[in-house]
Amino acid sequence: MNIKQKIEHLVLMFLILSSFSKGEINHEIILKNGSSENGYVSKITHDSVNIVLRSNVAISLLLDSILYIHNTKGKLFYIDPQINTFFKKAIGRGGFIRTVKNDTIHYREFQNQLFMYNPKVVYENSSDGLRKEIQLRDIRSVHLDNSISDLAVKKGALIGLGITSLGFLLNYRAIKEFYNFNKVFRTGVTAYRQGVGFIPLSSVSYVIYDYFKGRREIIINPLDFKD
Repeated sequence: MNIKQKIEHLVLMFLILSSFSKGEINHEIILKNGSSENGYVSKITHDSVNIVLRSNVAISLLLDSILYIHNTKGKLFYIDPQINTFFKKAIGRGGFIRTVKNDTIHYREFQNQLFMYNPKVVYENSSDGLRKEIQLRDIRSVHLDNSISDLAVKKGALIGLGITSLGFLLNYRAIKEFYNFNKVFRTGVTAYRQGVGFIPLSSVSYVIYDYFKGRREIIINPLDFKD
């Protein structure tokens, strides 16, 4: 476990212990398979969490099987890193949110996500342009529209640039060969000509790939629709 993971788990344990001191020992664990468990978290490690259920039965769950853990007030103690990654990618882009009550909220721009102490997301509503908030526990899923394609363009261009640069560098077997300016100029011109055609092609190819294979939806709460 690296230093970042150790810090995250120390913070997590502090939050859990502080909730015990306030008498808030009820936690809801939302699992990726669509089920949930209720009880309190007695121990957490870098890859698992121990829970004492309301029936006083102790169980252990892998963190990889959990979407998030929150207490009765909605404060988060753990969230799947994939959700964080997806939300960071969504900032500044449009799409729609499906709520646990099966309502659809179209947003013009995903603006912010506030976790742990304030588990909600902030968005700009498409209908009136107002800045609004929704609690994480009220979200069933988040969907991105085609505005996310600009990331695919950038990634495709970087891939094309990387391959072109690698082809240029493979012409040299030693650092001293870079002092041969005639060779550098000759191979540089060749690499430029290749890059002019290959980089746009790489970008377009990655956009097509991202359209069919890219992740544009994430499930936040897979449970049955709530009343």
